[in-house]
Amino acid sequence: DHADLKVVRMDVPRVHGRRLELDFHYLAADGDGVEHRRERHDLGIFTVDEIGEAFSAAGLRWTFDSEGISGHRRGLHIGRPRLVH
Repeated sequence: DHADLKVVRMDVPRVHGRRLELDFHYLAADGDGVEHRRERHDLGIFTVDEIGEAFSAAGLRWTFDSEGISGHRRGLHIGRPRLVH
């Protein structure tokens, strides 16, 4: 939000089974007018354990921090290379 530029992003999330569909809409307004852009994201929905299994299958040591870094308790998955002796 600046005097010469206003930008907003809105989305409409929809869940279809284990798939999350995010339909983002961006509006940017300046002295020349308003521009609209749209961006679609289709994401899989997985359990914490399923994500851990994917990390392990990729050869990583997996840990999960339920607090995460944002303070919103969204969680943080951490993958580290396995130590080879």
